[in-house]
Amino acid sequence: MDITALDPRLAEHELRETDIVWYSPGTEPFSLRGVFFDEKEGLYVRMPLDVAAEANPSVRALSRMTAGGRLRFRTSSPYIALRVIAPYVYPMGHMPLTGSHGFAFYVDGRYAGKVAPGPKEALDHQNGRIAFAGSARHGAGAGVHDVEIYLPLYGGVAAFEVGLAEGAELLSPRPYRNAGTIVAYGSSITQGACASRGGNDAMSHLSRMLDSDILNLGFSGNGNAESAMLDYLSSLENVSAYIFDYNYYTDIPDRVLPPHSEIYRRLREAHPDVPILMIDKPGCDYDPEGYAARRAMIRATYEAARAAGDDRALMLDAYELFGNEYRDACLVDSNHPNDLGFLRMAEAMAAVLRPLLS
Repeated sequence: MDITALDPRLAEHELRETDIVWYSPGTEPFSLRGVFFDEKEGLYVRMPLDVAAEANPSVRALSRMTAGGRLRFRTSSPYIALRVIAPYVYPMGHMPLTGSHGFAFYVDGRYAGKVAPGPKEALDHQNGRIAFAGSARHGAGAGVHDVEIYLPLYGGVAAFEVGLAEGAELLSPRPYRNAGTIVAYGSSITQGACASRGGNDAMSHLSRMLDSDILNLGFSGNGNAESAMLDYLSSLENVSAYIFDYNYYTDIPDRVLPPHSEIYRRLREAHPDVPILMIDKPGCDYDPEGYAARRAMIRATYEAARAAGDDRALMLDAYELFGNEYRDACLVDSNHPNDLGFLRMAEAMAAVLRPLLS
């Protein structure tokens, strides 16, 4: 049954505007953050793919997913349109296509619409590259507005164009208030599973809360802290803070991983003065024994750092990430947050980072 025949409001937004002017995101005055276009790969990526491959093949594949990518600009256009070519559409049972493969529009810091593949694209996802398009009117009124377009959290992007009304002003984005870039490293929760849309993951919330650039280097199931990955994280410049969770699972005892303290040590040696926030995954209520072991591991690193005089070493316990009420309402399954969970995680991280960011 076609549900849109019963409720037309559930239909995807189509391109109905007749005065669209199309722009490439790689041209001025647009500012693309968190991803860059790899000419050889023909895709937008989050880090150099040769470095990702040196870490492990899974990280290379996951680097082609555009989690945390944002296109920023200002415009007086009353609507925003997109034309997208994606390398694949792969539906997941615990995450909607709007989050895994969709683009989300934020205008003046407020969610204003999305463009995402629909059922047809999902069914055809094995037939090569997929094209889809759409538009949304933001309703923010006349004048020039700040716009951020969040790229898919688990999908890939081969190409996209931004459409604005003919004659609309197009200007450079307002600079972030906080200098530098927050670098977030970890696995699926850092990447954004299972937010309903880009911009609702914890790191995007945090970027808006702190008015700061952010680089999302979450790699689903593969935040393993390989030496090549630590080299890359340490080499990044203009870092204002690090956040890291760790792909440590007590139910995979044979996995060989470096000590948790090694991540902190490598980052601190490279960046002596930036805040380093150590966090855990928030599914602690469903595995109290496993999380007790994780807490001990993280706390040992944190307490050793503080004892050595590092007042910019920070820690958030897993039980602090969701607050005290309706904790079960914050999860999609026993591990991954939903939109409420990600919002609460971002609020907890912002509270400890805000006093240390200039």
